[in-house]
Amino acid sequence: MVILVKESLIDLHTKKSQLVSGVDQKIIANLINGLNDVFHKDYKIDSNELRVLLDSIETRIRKCQMINFLYFRTIDNSIVTGNATNLPFLVNGEFSYATLIVGQSFEANDRLAYLELINSNFQTFILAIASILENLVFLKEILVKKVILHKSATKPLNTPMATYLDFLKNLVKLGYRQQDPFYHCIDNHTLFFDKYLSTINILRNSFIHGYSQNTSTASGNCVITNFDQKQFIPSSAELEIENFVEIVLDNISRFTNDLFDQLIVSTQAVTVSIPA
Repeated sequence: MVILVKESLIDLHTKKSQLVSGVDQKIIANLINGLNDVFHKDYKIDSNELRVLLDSIETRIRKCQMINFLYFRTIDNSIVTGNATNLPFLVNGEFSYATLIVGQSFEANDRLAYLELINSNFQTFILAIASILENLVFLKEILVKKVILHKSATKPLNTPMATYLDFLKNLVKLGYRQQDPFYHCIDNHTLFFDKYLSTINILRNSFIHGYSQNTSTASGNCVITNFDQKQFIPSSAELEIENFVEIVLDNISRFTNDLFDQLIVSTQAVTVSIPA
């Protein structure tokens, strides 16, 4: 069986340029204080480093999109559950963004090879999503009032989004932070974060520190078996691997777009300095 995939990928070029331009204007106008450097040089507001961080976030989202389009939107659960009718299974993908075109494909000749591709790319997807979330936290810690504090001059640790959100909500409860536009930007995505972040973290830790594949076949589908049991039940359709990947990717992409928009507004505001 041969499947042809042709999809457009996320393109954040304009938003990245607007954000960096806004930061540059603040630097030129001497509207940025030096408090970030007190914590660690990694927090220094520098246009070149900011571009690298923004590019990293965008590149990882595109990588996740290609994985989704190539392996999970095309998933053949009949092969997963042992039916060899559609073998060999070949997917040819053509992906475009801006003026660029990227081609990727894969072929599986038997069920075990296909399952290995599905599981290995699910692992790659989860680790990339976890990295995106940590980079988004780092971006906010650079350009917005800090939430995660640590000993001065100590290199900051990677902070999972769930930890960041917990700290932020507690600071608001204590009255140390207000429900400002950045808080509302995050709060708009609370339903997704509350339900999915814990499972993403469980899977991330398992893939890094464990050896389990974290999936199995059930009711004719490939399903996730390692998850937060407070948020999902084993029979949930959201745990079918193609549904889980689609939901996570869609929400991460929308949150990234919304966060970039809010950062652009902040950096372009004449009277507001960074960190705001």
